[in-house]
Order: sequence, then C-alpha cells, then structure tokens
Amino acid sequence: MLVSDESRHQKTDATSVARWRALCLVLLGAFVGMSLVIAAIGLLPGDVPLHDEILKGRGTGLHAIARWVDYGGKWIVLAPAMALLPPTHAQNVKLAAQPPVAAQP
Repeated sequence: MLVSDESRHQKTDATSVARWRALCLVLLGAFVGMSLVIAAIGLLPGDVPLHDEILKGRGTGLHAIARWVDYGGKWIVLAPAMALLPPTHAQNVKLAAQPPVAAQP
C-alpha cells in the first residue's frame, strides 16, 4: 500500500502538534505548581540573596552598556533611524516587519 506524501505530512503534523501540546501542558503544570508552592510558603530559599546580588550588579559598567543597548532597540531610537534610511532600505525593513501571509492553496 502506497502512502501519499500528503497523508504522511498530515501524520507528521498531528504528531508534532501533540508533542507541542504535551510540552505546553507540562510547562503550564510546572508554572501552576510553583505558583501554588510560593503562595503556600512564601518566598523560596535563595530568592532574597539572589535579588540582592542583582541589585548590587546594577551599578556596574556592564549594566550601563546593557541599558544603552536596550534603549537603542526601542521605537524612540528605531523610528527616527528608519526615517534616515534610503527609501529602498526603508521599504525592505517595513516588509520584513510585517507578519507572514498564509499561502493560498
């Protein structure tokens, strides 16, 4: 019995969807479980020292560089920069930013 490419593709898609669904349900269960534990006993051990270490690292040069890089990726910088691009490049950027269109059968 010959199996067409289309039926094999559908079978693969069904398995792939089932795999992703199972993964998402497991991760959702882990998130809900951790939320219940935190709601029941409060902060987990190590949360306060970790928070303190993060706050201590805010004054470093690496943190300052990361803040500037993050600021450069916001629309406040990107919109004026796009206005400076030549028209052909600006059109390519606009096309790349659009969501993909589903192919018509």
